[in-house]
Amino acid sequence: MNTIYSKIWNAALGAVVVASELASRRGRRGSSRLRLVAAGVLALALAPLTIHAQTAAASCTYTVDGVTTTVPATPTGDGAFACGVDAAASGDNASAFGSNASATDGSTTAVGGNYVDTDGTVYGTEASAFGATALGAGAGADGFDSTAVGSLAYATGQGAFAGGSNAGADGYDSVALGANAQASDRGSIAIGGGDPDPSNGFLATEAQGEGSIAVGSLAAAEGRGAMALGYQTVGIGDNATATGNGAWAQGAGATSVGGAAYTGADAATAVGNNAAALAQGALALGADSHAEGVLSIGMGSQDSNGYGGAIGAQSLALGYNSGALNAGTVALGGYSAAPGFLGTALGYNSMAIGDYSLASGAGAAASGASSVAVGENSAAGGDESVAVGGSAAGGQFVTEASGIGATALGAGSYATGDYAAAFGWLAGADAANGTALGSGAWVQSTADNAVALGAQSLADRADTVSVGSVGFERQITNVAAGTQGTDAVNLDQLNALQAQLDLAGTALGDNTAAISTNTAAIGALDGRVTTIEGQIGDLQQSTMELGAVAIDTAGDGSDDANALAGSKGVAIGSAASAGGDHATAIGGDSHAAGANDTALGGNARVNADGSTAVGANSTVAATATNAVALGEGASVTASGAVALGQGSLADRANTVSVGTAAHNRQVTNVAAGSQATDAANVGQVEQALVTAKTYADANAQQTLQSANAYTDAKFASIASTADVNGLRDQMNERFHGVDKRMDQVGAMGTAMSQMAFSTQGINTPNRLGVGVGGYRGEAALSVGYSRQLSPRANLTFGAAVSGNEASGGVGVGFGW
Repeated sequence: MNTIYSKIWNAALGAVVVASELASRRGRRGSSRLRLVAAGVLALALAPLTIHAQTAAASCTYTVDGVTTTVPATPTGDGAFACGVDAAASGDNASAFGSNASATDGSTTAVGGNYVDTDGTVYGTEASAFGATALGAGAGADGFDSTAVGSLAYATGQGAFAGGSNAGADGYDSVALGANAQASDRGSIAIGGGDPDPSNGFLATEAQGEGSIAVGSLAAAEGRGAMALGYQTVGIGDNATATGNGAWAQGAGATSVGGAAYTGADAATAVGNNAAALAQGALALGADSHAEGVLSIGMGSQDSNGYGGAIGAQSLALGYNSGALNAGTVALGGYSAAPGFLGTALGYNSMAIGDYSLASGAGAAASGASSVAVGENSAAGGDESVAVGGSAAGGQFVTEASGIGATALGAGSYATGDYAAAFGWLAGADAANGTALGSGAWVQSTADNAVALGAQSLADRADTVSVGSVGFERQITNVAAGTQGTDAVNLDQLNALQAQLDLAGTALGDNTAAISTNTAAIGALDGRVTTIEGQIGDLQQSTMELGAVAIDTAGDGSDDANALAGSKGVAIGSAASAGGDHATAIGGDSHAAGANDTALGGNARVNADGSTAVGANSTVAATATNAVALGEGASVTASGAVALGQGSLADRANTVSVGTAAHNRQVTNVAAGSQATDAANVGQVEQALVTAKTYADANAQQTLQSANAYTDAKFASIASTADVNGLRDQMNERFHGVDKRMDQVGAMGTAMSQMAFSTQGINTPNRLGVGVGGYRGEAALSVGYSRQLSPRANLTFGAAVSGNEASGGVGVGFGW
């Protein structure tokens, strides 16, 4: 009698079945469960039939519809059992059920008949390694403790499991589940069915590489630690991850998340439907986003024309159809574009076309190399040009700097000549090296090197300075006495000359009247000067030395700049404010209160419409409309007046002051006046004196010589030009104080803090933050990454750039 197996009655089946003699029987001492041989149960469950098994039985019989059939079998192992045509159980405790079933090692189980392929090839069911189990026609379990379930399923790796028709598990502890699924390497998992797909070269669901995982019909993961989750998802490369139907991640560490998301390089990341990251380290975030440059970042969808995205190396594109198209470029805002090398475009539809250019504001365009355009629809077309200000007159006029090195500051201002400068609402400089300062001031294209100083002033002749226009002349007040041939003279000098000539009245005879007439004509000049070429030329040079413009909307993090909503004004600097239509305020605490005002400099204050203040602490009173204050501490209290120089005061309407009653200045390098309203210089006064001498009677010669001697002595006593030179130095220092070094470190600190704040509240293992900041005129960009190492530990690192400055840091945090 076989000492391991015996025949028992199974009441549930109503038939005799084979069971181990170690199994407990029903009864008082036995358990309520019988340990049945699974293969015997499966073989007998379909119909009532009887199997006779004996030690080393060579055959078994079964009865169907009253017909008994005997089939050959070969159970040769100790405790083995075999049933089926040519079934073989050669291993100890092995079991083989079915035609040609083969259980050849210890504790193996093979259940299933032959599988006949379409070409006539016959596959038998086989379990050939210790503890292996093969269940299904043609199934094969060849690995230690492996399991294969399904027709033609095979498991060759130790502990491997293959479930499904033609599923294959070749790796150690690998799992293949689903028709045609393949798990090839140690710890790999393939779950999903489907027919082989010749179009992509993969055989249904496939996991190749140690620890790889493929889940989904036709999913494929190739590489150590690779993962593919979703229908027709592909992950190729070590640690590559693809999640979402049709997602593709190709490259070591590449990640694609979203339907049809695609990465094509090492460490690239694409998140969002149809997102694409094509270069090493590139990051694409958002549906249809695109990052093509090395280490580039693209955020925001792109339309079908393929225009946008982060194309250049280390570029950043943020916004719908934004395009960072060159190396190091930044495009922030819908339809923004930065095609120029290292260009920056900030705002909807902004364009940074020139290399190193900056365009900030909706519709702003900087097309010249190293150009700057700040404000709605502003345009900087010339190389190294600067345009700061929004549009004027309801959008009819835009701020424009089209000349090389040109500067336009103020809503609607324009500088079309090379190296021209225009400051103020609708101020214009069309001539080369021309300077227009004040609301509506204009230098015509034929007036090279000319200066128009004051609201509505017109300069129409080359190498001149105009402080008004025909019918709207101004006086120049607080003029120090001239000492050089090209200096301006003041009324005191003319009155002194007239007094000297009056002393010779009797001796001169009939010529006295002529001399008196000339004296009166000279006195009628009344100190009014329209050409101050040298001094304003220095102003022009200082203005050009501004060099660049940066934006600071929250300089110290607490006092934000403020521009009235809908006014098209510009406010730049901590606590700067632009309160009227087309107003411009640049500098900390600067204030442009009314329409068309321009305030430039720390604490520059303009309180009347159409006025301009340039210089720290410069002021225009509320009663002084269309006025100009130029210089640190300069002030204007009367309409149409101009105060020129540090501390100057203009308190009479339609005058130009270059000092105060107590502190006068000379006006030097004044060209000879040629029209009635032109300023006269000392040379002209001296020439008038020579003319008077020529017509004087010989008897008055001694008197005239005395007058000349007195006049010469008076002129010789005048102080040197040190005061004017000091003024020029102060103005240069003040304009340089617009500060090339507006603290880039502070800007980077602000950007880093904003980057950190932007990731707060995100509860994911990986967080990416981007911050933009500014401090006193300098802008900075910061990018950081945070990784949760465990619930109690974080790793962070980040970097910030501002101009040529850069900083970075790494941090580790722990909690308990």
